[in-house]
Amino acid sequence: MKDKRLLKSHIDHYVENNRSVAIRLLQDLLNFKTVVGTPYREIQEYIGERLRTLGLEIDLWEPKLSDYSDLPWFDAPSRYYPDGFKDKPVLVGTWKGQGGKSVIINAHVDVVSPDPISMWSCDPWEGVVRQGNIYGRGVIDTKGGLAAAIMALDGLKKSHFTPAGRIHF
Repeated sequence: MKDKRLLKSHIDHYVENNRSVAIRLLQDLLNFKTVVGTPYREIQEYIGERLRTLGLEIDLWEPKLSDYSDLPWFDAPSRYYPDGFKDKPVLVGTWKGQGGKSVIINAHVDVVSPDPISMWSCDPWEGVVRQGNIYGRGVIDTKGGLAAAIMALDGLKKSHFTPAGRIHF
């Protein structure tokens, strides 16, 4: 779609008409108990399937910890990776554009522990909606961002947008 005003109109319409879909998607993501250090293959496969239905090419793999452990920027505590990346795969969905510059949308699926659960007024894994707010472990770090990004890709696809370059999610 070349006309930016028309694209904006399509996206505005999409956002207004898909609010409940976005909320359900975020709730689905929150249902995965992906506390730091625990396996998170299931949520990655769930996200991968969502991206696949949007037409993105999916790459899901378990990196070798030895490829990263000696790098100066890799400072994840070893207690989170006792078996390396077993059941903690990396997921990339790619939307091929027209060969221009690419963009990367990046987030993580693991969250810090919600303990003590007794401090919560609701189940942190449900995504309870109250007075227009969603409550749950990971809403702002970063499952909310994941849901928003997936919805943005869906909206762009349904608006017949073609990216100039690749979009890597």
